[in-house]
Amino acid sequence: MGCANGNYDCVSDELPVHKVELPSFYIGTREVTFDEFRLYRKYRLNDSAWGYDRKPVINISWFEALEYCNWLSRQEGLNPCYTLRYEIYNQYNEKCVGAIWDFSKNGYRLPTEAEWEYAARGGVYSKGYTYAGTSNKDSLYLYANYCDTNCLSDERDSLHSDAFGYTAPVGSLRPNELGLYDMGGNVWEWCWDAYAPQAYSNHDEVFPINSSLDSMRIVRGGCWYDFPSNVRISIRNRMDFKSSDSNIGFRLARSF
Repeated sequence: MGCANGNYDCVSDELPVHKVELPSFYIGTREVTFDEFRLYRKYRLNDSAWGYDRKPVINISWFEALEYCNWLSRQEGLNPCYTLRYEIYNQYNEKCVGAIWDFSKNGYRLPTEAEWEYAARGGVYSKGYTYAGTSNKDSLYLYANYCDTNCLSDERDSLHSDAFGYTAPVGSLRPNELGLYDMGGNVWEWCWDAYAPQAYSNHDEVFPINSSLDSMRIVRGGCWYDFPSNVRISIRNRMDFKSSDSNIGFRLARSF
């Protein structure tokens, strides 16, 4: 786990490289889509005028992702993982302000940061790539929806095109070694863990989880308007758990 030695794009919160041991887990091959999320909630969805269907659901907060996990668990007869705490903020509405993960439950959940990185690296089939599926910047457009010729930034990759200016329907590009799509680019993905700038340990760890109450939660993977350095497997970012954005979505996990 961490930024590989010799990669000049490394930043301080991706270091040091260390080994992590994880129990087996399931993870979604694709990001959760608008089609899937609309079965849970048809109102107050914002697609940023890019379309619904099989595009990744966006403008969803960390708490809303947890609520979806619990709902889907109940739909499939599984035990919800999360106990959510709500506060009433006006006479008509309440908002989620806290969450506890019960590790004994078998329902859907967000991946931990370590689980996400293990999956993005290709698990036991990993070939040690810099990006999910490749180490070659010239082939990155085949695996990741990032800032290329369709992007408006002056710093875009002007040599390649993944054919999408904003979010792409999930699974449109090539998967990584595990058959997982969009682990780099398309949308940043919520993880369970709180963000800490020195979260990476100086020693090997077993199933590391940062469950602190800090409001800044980890997002991983980069998005449709990021440059190649920001869709590397080891790149880390954070977002306030009450916030949402057009560049953030999520994928599901379950304990094995």
